[in-house]
Amino acid sequence: MKVSQEEVAEVVARHCPAALAFLRSLVEENSFTGNAEGVEANAEIVRKQFAPFGWREEVSPCALPGTGRHLILDSLADAPAVLLVSHLDTVYSPEEQAGAGDPFLEKDGRVCGPGVYDIKGGTAMMWLVLRALEEIDPEAWRAIRWVGAWNAAEERLPSDFSTWCLSHFPSPSAVLVFEGDNRASGGFEIVTGRSGISQYRLECHGKGTHAGNAHEAGLNAILGLAEKLLEISTWTDYKLETTVNVGVIRGGECTNRVPDRAEAWLEIRYTDRQDFADKALRLSEVAAAGAKSGPLFLEELNRIPPLVPSDGSRSLAEHWIGAGRAQGFEVTCGGRRGLSDANFFAGHASTLDGLGPQGGNPHGLNRIGDSVTITEFLDLSSFAAKAELNLLALLRLARTLQGRSPEK
Repeated sequence: MKVSQEEVAEVVARHCPAALAFLRSLVEENSFTGNAEGVEANAEIVRKQFAPFGWREEVSPCALPGTGRHLILDSLADAPAVLLVSHLDTVYSPEEQAGAGDPFLEKDGRVCGPGVYDIKGGTAMMWLVLRALEEIDPEAWRAIRWVGAWNAAEERLPSDFSTWCLSHFPSPSAVLVFEGDNRASGGFEIVTGRSGISQYRLECHGKGTHAGNAHEAGLNAILGLAEKLLEISTWTDYKLETTVNVGVIRGGECTNRVPDRAEAWLEIRYTDRQDFADKALRLSEVAAAGAKSGPLFLEELNRIPPLVPSDGSRSLAEHWIGAGRAQGFEVTCGGRRGLSDANFFAGHASTLDGLGPQGGNPHGLNRIGDSVTITEFLDLSSFAAKAELNLLALLRLARTLQGRSPEK
């Protein structure tokens, strides 16, 4: 079934108002990761929007305490499975959202609000593309077992979500993640690479003494640790896309005592595995050498592998590149230092990310006194065009999975 560009544009435009109304309802419901009740309410909005598809629902508690439940909606078609991935949570607390006023603020072709770009806009995009595809090419619709999957706590990157999904669908034909597209203009960008991350706790011991009478006998653990952290922070190498960030420091109990203990939490983000291995070794050597104040103790808390382009993801990306060419848009493949669920799925299936709408300032918030402004935004002017791109690419993918030419 040959589908014209005009027909695609007409169907997408007709369903766009419903998609944006769906988006507004999602954004107005606070779903901060730690607000389990709000995350569940967000999931209920998703269920109702997808209900006309008649898909089977499954839920699973997130492994992180105090969070909501992961959600799967499964079309159950006897066909190759394609996972469409989003998440239910945001980084904005109920207090921040309430303090910012109108959560869905439209102005100058944009809408600002908590999670409007990361990732509620992606969920709305997912529904719009599926709804239009169902109408425009029923044969392609039936050629895929569509599986919508929502992580309850993606902002904290639990590994149990991907494990749960893959226990149901161990060999999906593709995993498509609807995080936002951050290309500013002149086309669209899909994401084929993301940094990996390793998080550490570094603890320093010193010698506690009276800060006046016995100051000279003390060994200040905070200063000893700080000296090492200044060294470690110089390891950032933007050319290799490696960043080293010291995020938390704690130490001491009062000012009249030389602190005997201090600790820091830091992370290394990387795409080059050898560069990371070198820096991880250097970090171990720093810890083994100790500080001027006393011994250092290093603990690796977590490690998530990078999303790296593969033959499978490159082949998958060609459907989006070809669809963009047909539309007259340039579609590029890019990388991010931020992580997503794509990092977890990439080792098991061909994975693409960045299929959501364009926008910017994810997690963005300005605070002046008691005034809070959420600066995260979605670009409304590109919403329909990105949906058309996704629709045409999914048509190409469905035809390929049927053994047909993606062009026909």
